[in-house]
Amino acid sequence: MRVTNQMMTNSALLQVNKNMNNMSKLEQQYNSQKKIQLPSDDPIIAVRALKFRTNLSELNQYLEKNIPDATNWMSVTEEALGSITSVIQEIAGNLCVQGAQDTLSAENRNSIATTLKEYRTIIAQEGNGNFAGRYVFTGYKTDTSLSYTADDDTKEYEITENFSFKDLENKSVVTGSFDVKDALNNSTLDIKQEEVKRLRLSYDKNMAGTDIAADKIVTKTLAEADCYQPGEDEVFYIAETGELILGANVYEQMKTADSIDVTYKKDSFEKDDLRPEHYFNCTATDKASGDAITYKVSDQDIQYEVNYNQKIPVNVQGKDCITHAILRDIDELAKVVDDVIQVEDKIAEVKKLMADPNYQDKTSQDNLKISLEAYELEHSIRTDIMQKAFGANITKFKGHQEAISHETSDLGSRGKRLALINERLSSQATDVEELLSKNEDADLLDVAIRYQAAEYVYNASLQVTAQIMKQSLLDFLQ
Repeated sequence: MRVTNQMMTNSALLQVNKNMNNMSKLEQQYNSQKKIQLPSDDPIIAVRALKFRTNLSELNQYLEKNIPDATNWMSVTEEALGSITSVIQEIAGNLCVQGAQDTLSAENRNSIATTLKEYRTIIAQEGNGNFAGRYVFTGYKTDTSLSYTADDDTKEYEITENFSFKDLENKSVVTGSFDVKDALNNSTLDIKQEEVKRLRLSYDKNMAGTDIAADKIVTKTLAEADCYQPGEDEVFYIAETGELILGANVYEQMKTADSIDVTYKKDSFEKDDLRPEHYFNCTATDKASGDAITYKVSDQDIQYEVNYNQKIPVNVQGKDCITHAILRDIDELAKVVDDVIQVEDKIAEVKKLMADPNYQDKTSQDNLKISLEAYELEHSIRTDIMQKAFGANITKFKGHQEAISHETSDLGSRGKRLALINERLSSQATDVEELLSKNEDADLLDVAIRYQAAEYVYNASLQVTAQIMKQSLLDFLQ
């Protein structure tokens, strides 16, 4: 085979270009600190890099978004439950203990009544806790507060509540009470304490009418003297107080019933009342438009995906912890205290009338004396009822506290589980980052050594090529 001068030149230039290309690749690796610049440089490294980067992106989504959001949601919920628990502990361990004593002064009673009302407001407001504009206790209805933030009478609700025999209660009531304006004409002493059987609804100040025992029910008002004295086969419905007063036979029948369903209507709500749609099957009809929405109560878990195919519920529903029973118990405690205070005011007014020169005649004085005795008897009865109510509510509020503690504990266990997942994912992210680095990051020391070797080879090839290319056939012609 004949080797020409041009062939030697082309071959030498080809090798020079290869050496230069090798130097260029090493220079790019050094500057970019990556093994490859294009997928075609090494498809295996490129495919692995894509997989590692996808995996790392998913892990960062969990670590930087999902888990922090879930943690914050649970923290807001836990703080709210903690505040409510503290309030209930204060009611059970302090106010109820004080109220059960017989040494309370009028100032103490006023203070207790005021504090109870403030605590009720605190509980309702804590129920409206929110995270990033979403209410945390309302299930899927995160845009609707748990309790009303202002008075509302724009809708009429038809509410269905489900009870069991455990919800049947005894209640001590006072009958025969009268206004001070009638004291001058009062010539009888008819104040009595009676025990009645009742079923307490979750709301008071309702509309008249209900579906329970429809053939026997009688709607009553507090103004009627016999509102707490139903016949044995009757049920009195007192819409103002949200109570069903049960006759003896009806009470016995209900004790054996599997469930007791009560449907009633309410068309106005006060600030801090709990919204029915979060607790009961109900229908809300807009008074202006007539449009109706039906709500069905259900378990509504809000879940965050915190790992591959792994979800954790982050919410607690108000119906499981912030119940109507808590607020109704507080209302009734405040009411029995107010009743005692009102009787004390009546006694003071009657005494003032007895000292009034205009009422010194025998008839007026006799009637005022009878009225005073009646009010003093009522005061004694209501004080006894108040003390017993406080004593009974120590147990009740401890029960409320246990229910909230159960939900708090469950939330805490989910929080610990979330923390473990976060720790594990953080470790996985570190491992993936290391694998990604090993896969695509260049060893700069190795690249520098290889670059120096390539540079020596390149320079040597230039020197050899220079020797080849400067000689031609003309150099040998004489």
